[in-house]
Amino acid sequence: MKRVLLLVSLGLGFQVLGQQARLNEANALYNKMAYYYAAEAYEDVLQRSKDSSLVGVKLADCYDKIEDNEKAVIWYNYLSRNTELTQKQLLRSAVVRRQVGDYAGSLGQLTKYESKYGQNDVTKKMILEHDNLEHLQTDDCIRHGSCLLQRQYDFCIISD
Repeated sequence: MKRVLLLVSLGLGFQVLGQQARLNEANALYNKMAYYYAAEAYEDVLQRSKDSSLVGVKLADCYDKIEDNEKAVIWYNYLSRNTELTQKQLLRSAVVRRQVGDYAGSLGQLTKYESKYGQNDVTKKMILEHDNLEHLQTDDCIRHGSCLLQRQYDFCIISD
C-alpha cells in the first residue's frame, strides 16, 4: 500500500513539474513576443488543468496581439467575468469587440472605460464613430442617399 501511495505521489509530482515547465515555456515565448506559440503553450497548460485565471490574461493579450479577435473577445469576456479588467484590458476589449462587429458591446466597454478613467482621444473617436454609424443606419439617411457600411469604413453618400 505504501508503494502505491509513493508511486501516485511521485506521478502527481512529475505532472505538476511538467505543468510548471510548460507554463515557464509559455511565459518565455510570451516574453520573446512569440505570441502565436505562446498562446498554443498557454492553451496546452489549460488542458493540463492549470488554473485558467493564471493564464487568461496572457491568452487574451496573445490573441489580441496576433489579431485573432474572436478568441481575444472570448478571453476578455472570461477575464471581465472573473476579475476587474485593467485600464489597458478594458480599452483593448472595446477595440477587439468592435473589430468582430460587436458594436454594442464595444460601446458598453468604452462607456465603462470613460466612467472609470475619463475620456481620451481613442475613446472619443470610437464613440463618435459609433454615433455616426447609428445615424447612417436610420431611415432618414437611407431616404436621402445610399449608405455603405463596411468593416473599416462607415460613410453615407448624400445625393440630391
